Amino acid sequence: MKNGQSLERSWLTYSTSVGAVFCLPCKLFSKTSSQYTTGFSDWKHIGTCLETHENSDEHKKSMLVWLTRKENKSVLDKQLQEQLRKEKEYYHNVLKRVIAVVKFLSIRGLAFRGSEEVFGSPHNGNFMGAMELLAEFDPFIREHIEQRELRPKAIISYLSKTVYEEIIEIMGQQLLKQIITQIKNDDTKYYSTVMDSTPDLSHNDQLAIVLRYCFRGKVYERCVAFIKISSHTALHLFNILQDFIETNGLLLSNCRGQSYDNAANMAGHYNGVQALLKQKITLRIMCHVLRISLT
Repeated sequence: MKNGQSLERSWLTYSTSVGAVFCLPCKLFSKTSSQYTTGFSDWKHIGTCLETHENSDEHKKSMLVWLTRKENKSVLDKQLQEQLRKEKEYYHNVLKRVIAVVKFLSIRGLAFRGSEEVFGSPHNGNFMGAMELLAEFDPFIREHIEQRELRPKAIISYLSKTVYEEIIEIMGQQLLKQIITQIKNDDTKYYSTVMDSTPDLSHNDQLAIVLRYCFRGKVYERCVAFIKISSHTALHLFNILQDFIETNGLLLSNCRGQSYDNAANMAGHYNGVQALLKQKITLRIMCHVLRISLT
């Protein structure tokens, strides 16, 4: 909406194959062909166009037929809606338990995978082992795990490594957003950076970025990124740091401290990351002061 609020339109559906939205009631019951029955994709004006269509007589007639049929419990659509609701509730309960295990292992820094991904094996890793332990006292997840072995592999069980890796990624994104929000707080505003690079087990160099800041009277040091690097030059490392800071909506000019090891590419007084960051911040402050004086 124009005021920034979100409005849920249950009658609106999106087709990924066509790349357009459809008005479901009009698609099913309207006798008049329109862009909402053939596919609407004018994204620039979608807000005003949907509002106009929503208030049209043709849409209201189609909505009345649709809602009337949905309320009739004997129709197939109502039965499918009830089946969908139960299935959503079922998998919601599965995900609650999976997320609880993911949080438990992540907070303690424990490995998730084992050498094989099979329930009942002593080598299936901490995630599957924790789910098996939970299943001993939780009949719901025990039945779900038992049914998993009987279902075809095409059916999603939410117990595979693909799912919990995606959950970890989503949780990491949300945590980063919370950290950035804390730094952007008017009482915080300023922060320091800590950087170092090291090769991992696969011999790929990764740059670790840590942000240090004070929030509500307490000092925090948060590791916010591991970024794969292809060069150890000061300019390359500085560009990565600058891109990360600006991509996440922080101001480079609010960086009030830097911490590196004694390597020349990091702490060099003339050509290191330290020197490049100081130059960039000084230049931005001078431009800001000049802009104020001109106005």
